[in-house]
Amino acid sequence: MARRLALVLTTTLSLALAAVAAPAAAAPAPVGPETGEAASALAAVYAATARFQRHEEAVKAGYVPDKYCVTNRSGPGALGYPHFNHKLDNSVDPAHPTALFYEDDKKGGKRLVGVQWLVYDRDQNLATSDDRPALFGKPFKGPQRGNFPGQPIHYALHLWLWKKNPLGEFETYNPAVSCRPRYRPPHTAGLRHPAPAQERRLRADGAPADWAPPIRGSAGRDPPSSPRTGCPGGSRRRRRCRSGGWSPPRGPRCSR
Repeated sequence: MARRLALVLTTTLSLALAAVAAPAAAAPAPVGPETGEAASALAAVYAATARFQRHEEAVKAGYVPDKYCVTNRSGPGALGYPHFNHKLDNSVDPAHPTALFYEDDKKGGKRLVGVQWLVYDRDQNLATSDDRPALFGKPFKGPQRGNFPGQPIHYALHLWLWKKNPLGEFETYNPAVSCRPRYRPPHTAGLRHPAPAQERRLRADGAPADWAPPIRGSAGRDPPSSPRTGCPGGSRRRRRCRSGGWSPPRGPRCSR
């Protein structure tokens, strides 16, 4: 009888201890100081850049618009239209990013999608990274070469704060951002107007609807003028020119 009572008491005590220990084991781990700091820094970015949802406010604040949208040449996604304020180069302040990124809002305006911080590499050596900065608990990417002549070797950190990036909020390019086709002036050497192949490419790239190719010969150059009348070559054009019905072709005026 005594042995049975002892067994019951032992079992009861074990169950009681298990009941006390179970809630403690199920309780979530406390949030560490780094996680709290990162959340606070993200809140600071939101608060500081909310006004830049209005594009004109970003321009007033010193962010210079780039007229061309930047795409990822080696994979999906894009950056959008960069707006840099180089007075904020080397900033690691969450409230003062170096650049803002916008996309077309399909209404003729711009929509804020992301931000970037840029810090120069101290020794300008691509082989070393002992001065790599970090923000939000994330290390900057780099060091990498400048994106334009004169820009130093640097580190960069992107944050897709205002548009979700399916690859991750700190990835460089965002597949959810795309660039609409834009007309760019042709780069021709020795030709007064775009060659036929360039003309087709311009149309494919979204040349303005009122853009028209100039009249030209089969070699891509303007037809030769008649030495006697100064009219363009070709019997039909000469007859129109002599009768006063010829006029210069519509389209951009180009020169050598």
